[in-house]
Amino acid sequence: MKRDDLSVLTIGNSFTDSLTSYFAAVVESAGCGLHFERANHGGCELHRHWKYIECEESDRAFRMYQNYTHTMKEILRSRTWDIVTIQQASH
Repeated sequence: MKRDDLSVLTIGNSFTDSLTSYFAAVVESAGCGLHFERANHGGCELHRHWKYIECEESDRAFRMYQNYTHTMKEILRSRTWDIVTIQQASH
């Protein structure tokens, strides 16, 4: 099955950012285009992401993602994601 595009969202920390080095080339080599978005914060653990989401839910002005202009809910609803990864901090 050949795909035109693969939509990938990462929710994590700087470890997840390492995908930017080679991931696009790997996807391209499989004959796919790539829409790649990151909802990452350096050193961020899952509980901190969850706190951000709770703050977004309780305060409509609170934004922590995509240069502080979007909520996690907005990002998740922005398209049909083929893959969503969740990266826990490793310390």
